[in-house]
Amino acid sequence: MADEQDKPDEKDTAAAPAPPDRRTLADALRAKVNERLAPMLADPKGRLKMTVALRVLAIVNREIGQGQPRQESDWTSLKAAVASQEGAGELVASLETAVTAYADELQKRIASGDMEEKPAREAALKVVQAALLKKLGLLPDAAIES
Repeated sequence: MADEQDKPDEKDTAAAPAPPDRRTLADALRAKVNERLAPMLADPKGRLKMTVALRVLAIVNREIGQGQPRQESDWTSLKAAVASQEGAGELVASLETAVTAYADELQKRIASGDMEEKPAREAALKVVQAALLKKLGLLPDAAIES
C-alpha cells in the first residue's frame, strides 16, 4: 500500500505540452497584426491615425516615461507630416499641449517629492498611452476599463 501512495497520479506524469517555437509564435503574431492592422492601413485616414499614434507614443515614452527633455523638432515634424490632412494639425497641437502639460505636472510632483520617479513615470506612461490611443480611436473603451 505504501508503494501505491508513493506513485504519482497519471495526470501528474503526463507530459506538459511543449511551448510553441519562435517561428510558430512569429507566424501567429504576424497573422494577428495583419488581421487587425491591414484594414486600418488600407484606409488613408487609418494610416494617418497610425502614423500620428506611433510618433506621439514615441514622444510620450521619451518625455513622460523616461523624463527626457522636450524636443520641439519632434512636434514640428509631426505637424508638417499631417499638414495636408484636414483637422490633423489641430489634433496634433492638442496632443502636444496635453502631453506637455502632463509631463510638466509630473516633473513638478516628482521634484517636490510627492511621487517616486520610476513608479510615477511608469503609471503615467500607461495612462497617457491609453488616453492617446482612445482619442485617436485606436483603443475601445472596454480596453481602458480593464
